[in-house]
Amino acid sequence: MNVTPIIMHTPCETEVDHSIDVRDVLAFEVAGHLFSVDVAHVRDVLPMDLADTAEQNERSIRCVLKLRGEIVPCVSLAEHLGIRGDSDAPETEMILTEIEGQHMVFLVDRVVQVCQETFTPLPPTSWMSRVVVTSTAKHAGRSMMMLDFVSIMAEVTDQYEKADGRYNPLGIPREKIKVLVAEDAPNVREAIIDTLSKRGYSQVICFDNGQDALNWLDRQVTPKRPVGEICHIVVSDVEMPMIDGYLLTKRIKEEPRYESLPVILYSPLITPVGAQQGREVGTNLQLAKADLGRLTPAIDKLILQSQREQSADAIRRIESISDHPAETASPSIIPQPEFLKSQNMNRTLI
Repeated sequence: MNVTPIIMHTPCETEVDHSIDVRDVLAFEVAGHLFSVDVAHVRDVLPMDLADTAEQNERSIRCVLKLRGEIVPCVSLAEHLGIRGDSDAPETEMILTEIEGQHMVFLVDRVVQVCQETFTPLPPTSWMSRVVVTSTAKHAGRSMMMLDFVSIMAEVTDQYEKADGRYNPLGIPREKIKVLVAEDAPNVREAIIDTLSKRGYSQVICFDNGQDALNWLDRQVTPKRPVGEICHIVVSDVEMPMIDGYLLTKRIKEEPRYESLPVILYSPLITPVGAQQGREVGTNLQLAKADLGRLTPAIDKLILQSQREQSADAIRRIESISDHPAETASPSIIPQPEFLKSQNMNRTLI
């Protein structure tokens, strides 16, 4: 792909402080949040004129573009980060990036400007395990987050190229997902394990009652090992000895360490009374046993939703803790590079 070179003005340096991460970045907005990408990774900024034709789906890949003869995935950052609901601002511009020879287009609400900022790395914390923010800076009084585009591109590529013979439209990395199953009937338990394993969910932990499942969570989850490292979703029968599925769900949702865990309950029939009980205890989905064939797509959807909710929550928390008053100089505005001056790239939707 032929790209326009980026010509930047490098400030003169008399002393170099290696503890300060000063970067030339392209600032942009997504769903009301301010993000940035290193200008070294940006190849072009294009107007978004595909809104009427781009296919909408539950994945972050909005469409595929043909840019100068190369097939490039077009990714909605708002969808990928789980923050679309934070704002109703339309996606109006596209940022063409290149990292290690790989090109990808990202949809954003608005490109702000190219500037030079001082970034502070984020300390590793358990609640940041799903976020792709590496550092923050202050830009015109606002918190600006540096996105880890290497990780984002790796996740999108895995989703886009996943072709293991199984139907997996959401591109969920099923082999990495840990499913906790509580079921007292051995034949049903084995059927669930068999169904999930054939569809790529190979990490299934089983218990024959809700109490043992809860005890296992209590033992495994520690301050150093958050629930996201132990288990990603719970699938439980309603009718079980010791504690049933409703009480198991209630205990999970009331425990701050586990409350983010999605829970699917199933029973022979879903009566109006049973459905109301499930809603009251916070279950994410209820299925009849006759509908267990829908279990895999149901898990896929809840895992995707959970990942996006955790990512969005982490982004809001980062924004909150970095929005303290700071005595910082005004941002250094970098002369506009060529990729912001010309928008004449040949592009077609295929």
